[in-house]
Order: sequence, then structure tokens, then C-alpha cells
Amino acid sequence: MNPLIIKKMVQGLTAVFSNKYVIIGIITFVVFFTLKGGVKKFLKARREKQFNEDEIIDAHQIAQQYRGATNPSGNSWFIDIDGTDEVSIDRLAYQTKGHFEQISNQYKLGFDETLTERMRIELDPDEFQAWYNIIT
Repeated sequence: MNPLIIKKMVQGLTAVFSNKYVIIGIITFVVFFTLKGGVKKFLKARREKQFNEDEIIDAHQIAQQYRGATNPSGNSWFIDIDGTDEVSIDRLAYQTKGHFEQISNQYKLGFDETLTERMRIELDPDEFQAWYNIIT
């Protein structure tokens, strides 16, 4: 490169960077992106912590699985006729243990009946008592 061109470039850059508004703008830019990265990391860590706490139990999913076990055909008008998957209900009972209130609330919100009412209808008294003993 021509030394005169280099000299003019250096003079131009010196003039630009000696302007206090340009320096304030650069500092603001650097601070903004530094803080933005820190805030993103903080929010990500907070979301991951909340997810890990919620990961233990997905009440909505278990409520859906209960409905599937009590209504294998999937037709709501066929719920009292098509039978019950007792093996799935037993498996779900162990997942429900300690979280019954959350799962029962989700079931009631989704299907307009309580989970215990549906279990009383679907299971005979001995099976219902065994299920109830597991969840409590």
C-alpha cells in the first residue's frame, strides 16, 4: 500500500476515535452486548432450574394416560363399555404416588370428573382399594 494512503487512514481513524460521542457509542455497544449475554445466561439457568423441578412430574400427561387406560377406544361415548387396562392403571398409580392432587386437578380440568370417581367406576372395590393404597 501507498504510505500516503496509510497515513490518511490513520489520521481519519484518529479523528473518529477522538470524538467523545463515538467513544460513548462504542462503550455503550460493548456494555450492552456484555450485559445481554449475562442476562441471557441468567435467564437460561433460571428456566433450566424450573424445568428440572417440573420434569419430575407431568400431571397433564399422566391424567391423559389415565383417560387412555380407562377408555382404550378413545370414544367418550364408549367409555363405560370398552373395558379398562388395569395393568396401565397399576403402573400409573406408582407414578401418581406423591402427586395425586396435581394429577387429579389436571384430570378434572380435562374431563369434567374426578379421577377417583372414574377409578371407582372402572375398578372393582378390591382393585380400587389397592390403587388407592398405592397412591396415598
